[in-house]
Amino acid sequence: MNRKSILSLLLTTIATLIVTASVMLGPSSAQAATAHNNKIVKTTVNIRTAIKIADTTLSPGKYRVKITPPSGSSSDPTVQFSILQNPYGDDFNPPYEEVVVLTVQASLVDLRAPAASTELVPASGEDNEARALEIRGSSTEYVFGAMITSAAKDH
Repeated sequence: MNRKSILSLLLTTIATLIVTASVMLGPSSAQAATAHNNKIVKTTVNIRTAIKIADTTLSPGKYRVKITPPSGSSSDPTVQFSILQNPYGDDFNPPYEEVVVLTVQASLVDLRAPAASTELVPASGEDNEARALEIRGSSTEYVFGAMITSAAKDH
């Protein structure tokens, strides 16, 4: 075998290995992405100014956010906003209770690149209304839908 034949055989072998690897990794990557979407996601978001989501206005502050994957009754995930309150009125000492102030259905939209920070995305032309939530490092955006329930209106 001459040098040209060996190089050609080597390139063909490498190309075959790349194709085989991509076929083998494709389904498992899709399964991993699906499994990730079926996990509960918890994060926090800081709101600097009052912002409206559907009929509820969230006051400035730090909110815990819990995203529950779609269940049998809904094909969309649920996004829940909570605040911590001390039932005894002491702001500095625990125990704190988590108070749910808003629960909203959301639909998933793929982003071009992972989000740089966790933040509410304002609606077009509206400074005080949010249309979606992006979570740092995730390439999925949670767009708020029409099915909304609220534990505390105009918190």
